[in-house]
Amino acid sequence: VGTWMEVVLNEGRHRQVRKITAAAGHRTIRLCRVAIGKLELDLNLKPGDWNYINKEDVLEESRATDEFRFD
Repeated sequence: VGTWMEVVLNEGRHRQVRKITAAAGHRTIRLCRVAIGKLELDLNLKPGDWNYINKEDVLEESRATDEFRFD
């Protein structure tokens, strides 16, 4: 039996979520990223499925974070 936790970070650092859960007395077994900024994962997608994202949303988000790189 495990415990599900939701952690929201403005900026994640090296192993930060694992350190937070360990401080709360829980070992992290699995991490699921569900959003990067305003871009949210469709939680109804099945493994292997995908959907389109709006290029303007990606470009807007890339200006706000270093998560995306277009070379």
